[in-house]
Amino acid sequence: MENPTHPIQTYLSVAIGGAIGSVIRFAISQILHRINPDHPYLAVASVNVVGSFLIGLLAGHFTDRNQPLYLFAAIGILGGFTTFSSLSLDLLTHFQKGQAAHAIINALLQIALGLIAAAIGFNLTNR
Repeated sequence: MENPTHPIQTYLSVAIGGAIGSVIRFAISQILHRINPDHPYLAVASVNVVGSFLIGLLAGHFTDRNQPLYLFAAIGILGGFTTFSSLSLDLLTHFQKGQAAHAIINALLQIALGLIAAAIGFNLTNR
């Protein structure tokens, strides 16, 4: 199905969604850092797993992934919310500190948990 929305509206929608997702991610990171300052990677892992679950839900719900609401929520909000670049920096920092095993375990766990969360979210839509 073709998207009747003007391309500028679509880009603005994705941009606004991205800003919203980024602010939510920042707030969660701040809260989790206050709760547990010794493990900053928990914030990154948390938002990536939750974001993976939510994108799975959206992908399972929307058959047409060109719909404005899908683009706003999945591409915009969740694109701003999840933090692959932050994960990469966290992993690099662990490698630079000589914590290669910790970095590898962290990467594998986040990828596995993200995949599992996305699959659960997708399957919850009974599609």
